[in-house]
Amino acid sequence: MFLIQRITYTPPRQRAATIALVVSLAITKVINRISTPVITVGFLLFVTALWSQTIAAQASVQTLEQIPTETDLARVYHLYDPDASVVTVALVILAGEVDVTGSEGLSHYVEHLMFWHADGLSAGEISHARDGNAWVNGILTHYYNRGEPEDVPAMFDFASRLLTAPTLQRSFMLDERNVIAREYDFRVAQNPLWSAITESRQQLYDNHPVARRVIGTPESIRAMSLDEVNAFYQQHYHAKNALLVVAGDIKQKQVQQLSNQYFPMSDAARAQSVKNAQTWRNERIDTPLDARLAFTSRFITGDTLVRVSLSEWEGTGDALDDVYTQLFVEAIFNSNLPGSIAKPLRLDEFIIAQYDISMYSLLKQQVEFMLVARADDNIPLDTVSQRFSAFLTDLSAQGMPLRTIERVRKRLLQTARRQSGDADETLRRLMLHLSLNVPVVSPEEHLRRLERVNKASIDSLLLALAKRHRVVDALVTSGK
Repeated sequence: MFLIQRITYTPPRQRAATIALVVSLAITKVINRISTPVITVGFLLFVTALWSQTIAAQASVQTLEQIPTETDLARVYHLYDPDASVVTVALVILAGEVDVTGSEGLSHYVEHLMFWHADGLSAGEISHARDGNAWVNGILTHYYNRGEPEDVPAMFDFASRLLTAPTLQRSFMLDERNVIAREYDFRVAQNPLWSAITESRQQLYDNHPVARRVIGTPESIRAMSLDEVNAFYQQHYHAKNALLVVAGDIKQKQVQQLSNQYFPMSDAARAQSVKNAQTWRNERIDTPLDARLAFTSRFITGDTLVRVSLSEWEGTGDALDDVYTQLFVEAIFNSNLPGSIAKPLRLDEFIIAQYDISMYSLLKQQVEFMLVARADDNIPLDTVSQRFSAFLTDLSAQGMPLRTIERVRKRLLQTARRQSGDADETLRRLMLHLSLNVPVVSPEEHLRRLERVNKASIDSLLLALAKRHRVVDALVTSGK
């Protein structure tokens, strides 16, 4: 479940082209007064065509590619965007909470400490650009800075420091646990669905590491030690297990030069551990499960069903096509079209007042599906659970309507074309694909993959979701 807030940005070229069109229309009025209608129309058509070509050109110049460098980094990606107002430099560590064997939440603690270390806190100087932050999603740890072109060397320096041992004062590192504890109180403690979701996923995955809580618990946060921090850093924070991503109005040659300068090859780096193999992805949860949990919360606004399930799905034979098939089904379920959740359960019968869904594959040939649905007035949560199960069974038997698939494809393609020049959207998709261990795609390949999704793959996924190998229903009701 993600909420993305986006601010509309008009690239300089598009602004310039639009201004030119407005000026040209003004000139057209003058020409209309002193010349024939044929000349006026011809001039207007010429200007309109020129404006359209300019807009099309500006939307096609963004390129994403993996580039060669003389470094030990696992990969370097360059997103060239000449219309970007800032440059982004990000370092991605191919490790997260799933790789922790000690205190729950340790990867998040390490993320905090390494950010401050890379920021130059121990030297008394703040080195990162104006807009910098970090996050860990359980699988990846992502550090980034955004700044002006003159900030680029400092941002590369920040990224390179992430691969050096932390030099912060011991007292500061231990006190940072209190910061995380306050973050837990702010973000989690009063979240009425947090316990339901995390505990349901732990049961669903039979306590497999993919269900570990990234932020930890108050008890695990207090128990985290600097020995654990050092062990996790030594194992995962090295060049072979890191990706560099640079986006903005910066040429490939400069990215290569700065990469080679700040991440030079070294015998020490080559002697370190190899890239994280993520062998946990090949594991499976084979035992069937049908479980129910109950929670009460005084913070909840309405009785809510949290359903998580694991389904056996062989997929299409192409892991990337599997991701796009899941994307399609999510989009259909979130629509009001035939085949959606909303039409039968919200609009027709008033079973669900609102809902949110997510779907992805973390383990081999197993799809995790999550539904968070608030019941409509006076509708028992048992009814919500039963009707949703019936919805999946009926839809999988009938198959997804082809007309719905094509209408959703049209919407997705329109959105993708509109966002083809949006660097933030391309970077978001890049991080998603890295998390799911599928190839990173350019905006052009993204469009091609949307075109490839077919009814047969969608129907096979629906059938798998309806069978659901393991399922946990958490019933969250209001209470003191």
